[in-house]
Amino acid sequence: MPTLNIEGHKVQVDDSFLQLSPDQQNATVDEIAKSLGPSPADQADARAKAGIAHAQQVMAQGGPQADPNTGQPANVPAYSPNTYSGPGSAGMGAANATTFGFGDELGSYLGSAMSGVPRDQVLQEMRGNANAAQAQNPKSYLAGQVAGGVAQGVATGGAGFGTSAANAGGTLGRR
Repeated sequence: MPTLNIEGHKVQVDDSFLQLSPDQQNATVDEIAKSLGPSPADQADARAKAGIAHAQQVMAQGGPQADPNTGQPANVPAYSPNTYSGPGSAGMGAANATTFGFGDELGSYLGSAMSGVPRDQVLQEMRGNANAAQAQNPKSYLAGQVAGGVAQGVATGGAGFGTSAANAGGTLGRR
């Protein structure tokens, strides 16, 4: 069976199409084309023209406007790197508890070595992030500390569980 490409549409016709005269073939192709609707290229062209018209309208109204407080364009959410989800806060709490509360100390050495930023600055940033995670989701942070303490207790055969629990309890309710 022959396949015709009519305005971007693939159309199969039966073998009798090949027996038609060139004028009859052209008439058949024209009839098929009328029934197909806009081609994919025409559809893309229409979408592009609509986008251009919208951009021209925005520019005619003075261009995209930014929020004077944030500098963000309208309807674009601001990037906030210190926003923590519940699971993120729980992970921060678990990391604190499983390292006896020294995860930020240990991590600051690695972070400083990798970035070249002074260790004290890295440590300060890490502690600020942990405090933000705890303040934004205190229950999730506590759940992470408890889970981390239990995991630490299992991993150490209970040797570190009391210390970890005491450290976690020391931060309860504080921001």
